[in-house]
Amino acid sequence: MSTIHKTAVVGFTKGDLYESSRPSYTDLTVERIIEEFQNLGQGQEVKYDIVELGAGTGKFTNLITKKLRNVRYLATEPSDGFYQTFQELYPYIESLQCTASKIPLKNHSVKDLDLDGVEFGGNIKFLVQNIMSVSVVNALSEENKQKLGEKVYQFLYKVHGDTEFIKIPFKTKIVIYKVK
Repeated sequence: MSTIHKTAVVGFTKGDLYESSRPSYTDLTVERIIEEFQNLGQGQEVKYDIVELGAGTGKFTNLITKKLRNVRYLATEPSDGFYQTFQELYPYIESLQCTASKIPLKNHSVKDLDLDGVEFGGNIKFLVQNIMSVSVVNALSEENKQKLGEKVYQFLYKVHGDTEFIKIPFKTKIVIYKVK
C-alpha cells in the first residue's frame, strides 16, 4: 500500500507538464546553497554527500550537480510521473523512486541546515501555467482544468493588469541535510 497521499499520486502523474511550467532556481540561489553545503564539509565514511528528498523532475538536481561535480548524490522521488521524467532527463544521476521513509540511510544519520526559501514570479501567462501544474489541479477533468485556468487568468488580469512581473506569494523551503 502506498503512503503517498491520493491527491499527490493523481496530480503528479504528468512530470513533463510540471517540468515545462515550473520556474527554475536562480543562479544566486544555487550559489548560496552550494556555499552552505561546502561550509558543512564532506563526510569521509558516508555513501552520499547529498540526498535530495522529492527531487521532482530534477530542476534543482541538475543545477546543483552541474556545479558540484565531485559529490556523491542521490535524488529520491516518490511520484511515478515525476520519477519517470527525472530518469528521462538525467539518466546519469543516481536516483531512487521511494518515499523519505525508504531512503537507504540509518535513522538519525543526518544533520540539517535550513535556508530561506526561493521566491518565484512571472507574467500572467507564466503564473497561470505554473498554477495549472499543481498536483491538485492535475486531478481535475480536462474541462474543469480549462475553466479553472480561465478563471485564474481573469482574476490575475483584474488584480495586476498587464504587469510584466508578478511575485508568486509563496516560498520554496530548502533544507540541506548533511550526513554525520
